[in-house]
Amino acid sequence: NSKQYRMYMCNISTYVCSPKAASSVVFGTILSAPIMYLSARMVSINTVEESHFSRIIEQTRLDISVVSVVGILWVYFIFLLSKKYKSYTHIIVMHIMAAVVFMCIGGQLLDHTENEPYWQYLSFCIFFPSVMASRMWTAWLALSLFLIVVIGPHAAEKAWLPFLFSGWGIPLLLTMIIICVSSATSPPVDVSFLFGNTQLILSFVVLVAVFFTGSAFLGLMFIVARKRRKKTLINGSELTSSIHSSYQHSGSSLHVQQGIITPWEYDLNGTQLSKFVILLLLLLFSCLVGIMIVVWKLTYEEITGVYVAVNVLDTVTNYGQGFFIFIVLAFEKNWFWNALYRKIRQFFFHIEEVVVLSEEELSPSVKNICNTFKTHHIQHCKESIVSDKRYLLRVYESVFTGCDLVDWLIENHLAISREDAVHYGTSLLSARVIAHVLEEHYFYDEPLFYKFLK
Repeated sequence: NSKQYRMYMCNISTYVCSPKAASSVVFGTILSAPIMYLSARMVSINTVEESHFSRIIEQTRLDISVVSVVGILWVYFIFLLSKKYKSYTHIIVMHIMAAVVFMCIGGQLLDHTENEPYWQYLSFCIFFPSVMASRMWTAWLALSLFLIVVIGPHAAEKAWLPFLFSGWGIPLLLTMIIICVSSATSPPVDVSFLFGNTQLILSFVVLVAVFFTGSAFLGLMFIVARKRRKKTLINGSELTSSIHSSYQHSGSSLHVQQGIITPWEYDLNGTQLSKFVILLLLLLFSCLVGIMIVVWKLTYEEITGVYVAVNVLDTVTNYGQGFFIFIVLAFEKNWFWNALYRKIRQFFFHIEEVVVLSEEELSPSVKNICNTFKTHHIQHCKESIVSDKRYLLRVYESVFTGCDLVDWLIENHLAISREDAVHYGTSLLSARVIAHVLEEHYFYDEPLFYKFLK
């Protein structure tokens, strides 16, 4: 068993580890952008005077907010285009994105309302709940992934209402507490911490809770998945499939047919969890940087070069959560390129969503037409009209056009007119005897390519 287990893990590494390593290199290269941006900011600093530092933070906040909001709008567009907004994990990410958008708006309002107390309070009521909500939803993303892997997607969906109320309710409650028990300080160097130590302490509590909760669920998720897989392998339920290569490989992920889900595979809704694990790691890193800056502000008052660097990094990782979501979720092939390609084809070529009926739903007349055709005519029809055809740069093998079939049906007295032949062809398509080569059209008397189905 131990030898077979090692063989199985070697097979997995061939199909999973190498693609993941390549993807990690790409993600690492993209993620170096915020670090390079931070380094460029540090090079431009000649002094650590409060006025200069305040301008640096304000400009950095504006730059990152613009990038983050644009990225979030793009991801929202992709989710709507691909209908991924119906997926459970995507809904959680959409709440994080909404929180980040409001946070960016609130941050900009705080920067421009320093001398207007009423607007300053209003801006804070937009800004602070959004910051806390983005952190709370990060924790719920970790818990959801844990439930999906360990129990199943249905268990995670049952926790949706508590997630919804706590994800937005707790931040609003914390904001009310801060406003009631504290008052705004004199114009601070960083307007993000308008209410001083009270805001810092509550922020510290939330950040620490989210970071350790998210890290714990992430670690437990991998531990439990690993133990379950190892136990299943030892019991032999997957050894046979590994030896006979009966697993399915799609992209860079392994689909386990026995129903055991690991963090690098798909849940029962077809959602690849690895991207959400990567996104969770980035968001937890943002929480860690937030903890560092809050601790610094609580313990030191002096502005030093290290403090400036950490503060800028906190601004980048906090307001840049939308950028993290963008680089992880914006350009997945099945969500974006295929959906965009299909929308373009719908616009220019008027492609259709072909609805296929089950055998029970077919009318008796359609069944009679199809049975007669398959019994007496299909072989002769294939020999007469099927051939390889070229369209633009692509060759379609063993196809025929709608016009070809209409002509053949009339020549062989199976239809008395072209309209009657189209009705005949539509019956064949409804019964899955023939189909459009790209499943994009019903049957028409046009030079569209069709094929016989086996």
